[in-house]
Amino acid sequence: MRLKQTYVRIKRQSSTNRRPAQTYPKQYPCGWYRICDADEVSQRGQIKHAFALGREMVVFRSDDDQNQIYVLDAFCVHMGANLAFGGRVMPGTNCIQCPFHLWEFNGETGRCSKLPYADGKIPEKAKMQTYPCVERYGMIMIWYHPLNEPPHYDAIDIDELNGDRFEFRGVYHYPNIQMHLQEFAENAADFQHFQPLHGQMLIPWTKWHVPYVFIQHKASLEFNQEKPYIAHFYDT
Repeated sequence: MRLKQTYVRIKRQSSTNRRPAQTYPKQYPCGWYRICDADEVSQRGQIKHAFALGREMVVFRSDDDQNQIYVLDAFCVHMGANLAFGGRVMPGTNCIQCPFHLWEFNGETGRCSKLPYADGKIPEKAKMQTYPCVERYGMIMIWYHPLNEPPHYDAIDIDELNGDRFEFRGVYHYPNIQMHLQEFAENAADFQHFQPLHGQMLIPWTKWHVPYVFIQHKASLEFNQEKPYIAHFYDT
C-alpha cells in the first residue's frame, strides 16, 4: 500500500510539472525555410532525406510530366519506416512507396493511394504530414506552421531575378515582409549585429565577398498608429 501511495504522489507531481511546458510557444517561427538545394533532387524520381525544424523529412521529385517537388514527414504512419531510406517514387506518378509494406502515398495530399493487400479499402487515417513547398532560386523551401495552417504569404519572389538577365542598379524597394514576433524581437533588439554579420557585400547566392564594397545598415522602429499591436521594423 505504501508503494502505491508513493507512485500516485510521484505521478501527480510529474503531471503538474509538465503543464507549464505545454503553454510555451513553439520554438520555430512560422514561415518559409530552405531545406536543401534544388540540384540535390534534380532527377525525376530522386529522393533525399532532410532534417529541419527538429523533424525528419523526405524530399522527392515526381516521376510524372509535372516534375514537381514534394516534402513529407519521413516516417511512415503505418509502422514508422523512414521513406527517405529504401523508399521509391513510383514510375509515372507523384507517389512515394514505403519500403516496409509497399504502401504508396500521394506527394500532394499525403494520403495513401495504394495499399496492396487491403482490396482497395484504405483507412482515412492513412495520411502523411505534407509541407507546402516551392522550388525557387536553386532552393527547395517549405512553409512551416505549428498548427499546420496554410501559407500566410508567398515565399520570397524577386522580380529582378525571374528574367533571363539580372541587373542590379539603383535603389530597389521590396514589399513588407511578414515575420514571426520572435524574429522581429531578436533583430530589433540586436541591430548591432547588422554591420559585423551583414555588412560585407556578397556575390548573390554565393559566399564570395566583393572586396572594398560594404553595406551600411540603418535600423529603425515604428508603431502602427491605427493598429497599435502592429510594429514596423525598418532596415535601410
